Parts: sequence; C-alpha cells; structure tokens
Amino acid sequence: MTTVDWSGVRDRVLDLGERPGAAEVFGARGHRWVLEEPLSRAQLDEVETQTGVTLPADYRSFLLDVGAGGAGPSYGIFVLRRTPQGWRWFDDARTAVDHALIGSEFPNPLHDSAEALRAALDADHPDEHPGQYPDPDSEAKKNAKRAWGARRRQLAQDLKTTGALPLCHHGGGSRAWLAVTGAERGTMWCDPEGSGVSLVPDHLDADPERSRIGFGRFYLSWLEETTRIVSMPA
Repeated sequence: MTTVDWSGVRDRVLDLGERPGAAEVFGARGHRWVLEEPLSRAQLDEVETQTGVTLPADYRSFLLDVGAGGAGPSYGIFVLRRTPQGWRWFDDARTAVDHALIGSEFPNPLHDSAEALRAALDADHPDEHPGQYPDPDSEAKKNAKRAWGARRRQLAQDLKTTGALPLCHHGGGSRAWLAVTGAERGTMWCDPEGSGVSLVPDHLDADPERSRIGFGRFYLSWLEETTRIVSMPA
C-alpha cells in the first residue's frame, strides 16, 4: 500500500463535526465526531510488541498523526486503548477484541466458507454432534444443540482475529477488516454476512475494477464524500 500523508486530516474531521448537518451523516450518532488522541511512538511500539505484528504503514501513521480511533466511516474507527491487561481494540459493543490470533497467517482457510467452519467443528467434536440423538424433542438433543451452537460461535469468534483487525462497524453486523499478516497484509476486507468468517476484499463503490484498497484510501474516501455531503446547501 502507498504511503499516506495525513497532514491536516485530524483538523478537517473535527471541523466537519462542527458544521450544520454533520449530525445527520450516516453513523455520526455513533462516533459523534470525536477523535481519540494520537498515539506516541513509544505507545505504538508497545502495541506492536504486544501483538507481535508490525501494523500496515497507512494505519500505523493514522494512529500516530490522526488519532487512536473515533470519527470515520460508518459508525467510526474502533478505538485502541491501554487497559490493565494491555492494549486493546474496542468494538462497537464496547468489548475488547480477542487478540490471541492477530499474528496468525491471513487468510485462515476457514474464512472461505461456513461449510469449512462446520467441517472443522465436526472434526473437533465428532462424538458430540446433535445428530446422534434421533428424538428431536429429547433433552439430550436440545442440550447437544445448545453446546454445539456455543462451540460454533466460539470458533467463529476466534477466526475473527486470525491475521486481521476489525476496524469499523457498517451496521447489520457487517464490519470492515484490515489484514495485518500474509500476502494480503495492508488490504481492507468486509464480512457482508456479518459473521466475521466469510471475508471478501473491500473496494471503493465507484471502482468498476473492484481493486484492493488499503486503510488510507478507505478512510480518505470517506472523508472526501462526507465533506461533499456536509458542504451541500440545505
């Protein structure tokens, strides 16, 4: 991904938030036009040491020059904060993203399909599948289905941070993701089904070629479009 010049971007975003009609921009009620303070280089070094990942350059420089999250596309960029347990990205539900697999290779093969996810679960727990209970109304069947569903949700949750960071919530459960490892490192992805498992490459809506984009284009395209909307006469 190309180097991004973030000069003046923080001031532009904060200025937009002061204009008439800014509150009506999609997602503004979520981020409220607030930008967290930028990180220091020492703080960013702590983040990368903790995760074992060097963040893609355009997102890295955003954290240093613009802010550690806040106002941005849709409901805003998820905030990165230091907690007693270390640095954490906080999603729209105000819960910390699981960081255990951030440094793993992206994409995980299970990102390709829900079928692969189910197959992995079958392989891990073949003796506990609900299908072994023929009576659909039995308590054993019901308990097995609940346990199976819980394991599937946990496996899906683990996959959500396999080499990628969720950075933005679009609504309806769908999020924007930044690949931080592997050959796709630095590219933006989305999960149109809202599962965080079947990820597809993101692109600009106006691009018929559907070319890969990095975090810089993702954010600055939002800024340009939002500037146009807020500047339109009432």
